[in-house]
Amino acid sequence: MVNQTKPQGIVRDRKREIMQAATDLVVDGGLTNWSIDKCSQRARCTKGLVLHYFKSKDALLNQLAASLLAERWTRWAAALSGGGIGGLDTLWSRLSDEAKRASARAILELRLAGVSGATLPPKETTELQRLLARALDLPADELPAAGVLEPLLEGYLLALLGGVPDEEVREAFFQYWLSYVK
Repeated sequence: MVNQTKPQGIVRDRKREIMQAATDLVVDGGLTNWSIDKCSQRARCTKGLVLHYFKSKDALLNQLAASLLAERWTRWAAALSGGGIGGLDTLWSRLSDEAKRASARAILELRLAGVSGATLPPKETTELQRLLARALDLPADELPAAGVLEPLLEGYLLALLGGVPDEEVREAFFQYWLSYVK
């Protein structure tokens, strides 16, 4: 009888490989030329295997967007975790760094395409509001509604991606947030 087991130490996570291929495609080339076929080619598997793991193009894009947003949220929350103006300064640095990554464009494109995973979940938007309020030493209800904070921060990203000089966007960022301080 032939041994059909995999060699020791070689374990493939095909779902993760497919997700990485899908992410790379969106980050490198956007949604215009993105397809399940191209994803399967990049992951070196069949289209059927992609659909086995993700059921549909929408399901794969939703999970991909949620993954990119989770990474973004981790960076934003960590930036604000120190509190105070230093937290805002660190958040600005993270936004500026994010604008230099292709993933920032990918997230915005996924959001504009209506992909449901391309926005922070309500729990994180509420936490973002709380962290920003703490950084400004204000009650959270004195800031804009939690659901508008992520798009507001993305406005700064759009300005940076659109070529507005970093210093101009930075100045607008701090003027806006510090306008809440009495």
